[in-house]
Amino acid sequence: MNYRLMRAVTRIQNVQFSLFRGRFMGPPTLRLTTTGRNSGLSRRALLLYLDEGARLIVIASAGGAPTDPDWCNNLRATPRALVERGGRPAREYDAAELEGEDRDQTFANMCNLFSHFAAYQQKAGRPIPVIALTPRQ
Repeated sequence: MNYRLMRAVTRIQNVQFSLFRGRFMGPPTLRLTTTGRNSGLSRRALLLYLDEGARLIVIASAGGAPTDPDWCNNLRATPRALVERGGRPAREYDAAELEGEDRDQTFANMCNLFSHFAAYQQKAGRPIPVIALTPRQ
């Protein structure tokens, strides 16, 4: 997808997310707000997620781009985020990048639910990061 078109679609989806408080978005979608690693400003991203009870899982696929998305790099610099989903109040989460067998199994689970992630993995030519978000205590 063209970068400008993708940005325009994302803006529209963010407005829709705000209007409906995360409901009626189709597949489970959350809004992740990170702190920009260079700017220090709040940065938002809408992401599909997997609810594993104690943690939420998001995939840093960037649609199969050859580089990790900015939100992922922001979480590496500051592993805290604000998460909004399904009409629930926004809540702070800690982020951790999964590795090894946990990463591989979780990625496979996501691919079973959202088959396009497997295609993104092939297209990207890089290991796609899998991020676990755990509620802050």
